[in-house]
Amino acid sequence: MCGRSPEYNAYFAAGSAIFVSFLNIILESIKRSEQWFLVVHIVIWSGLILVAIVLIFGIYYENKFLVMVWIVLMLVFGVALLALRILDLTKLSENNEIIRTSIRILFHCALFSVWLWISIVYYLTL
Repeated sequence: MCGRSPEYNAYFAAGSAIFVSFLNIILESIKRSEQWFLVVHIVIWSGLILVAIVLIFGIYYENKFLVMVWIVLMLVFGVALLALRILDLTKLSENNEIIRTSIRILFHCALFSVWLWISIVYYLTL
């Protein structure tokens, strides 16, 4: 990934964001029993899918504004998802659930950091 052009890396970030979002929507729909929690997750991940599509258009048309929209909204969705995961973590009581949720928090932080880094590198090349 790093040896390619920043444009290819940005396409990879958008594609992986769409894939991870669909995967998380499916997994959360199967797992969640609380209605409001499920709705918030679906809204966050669906918003991320839409913003990733905006990033694809921004890359295709080499539009700095659309890439910046991706960067800002991805940060907003990332912080909202982090807050939601931490709220979920406070409700858990079993050790294995706490460990699993903590690992998911770390994974999502790393994933959003990589998406942010790739997007900023592409933005700076425009």
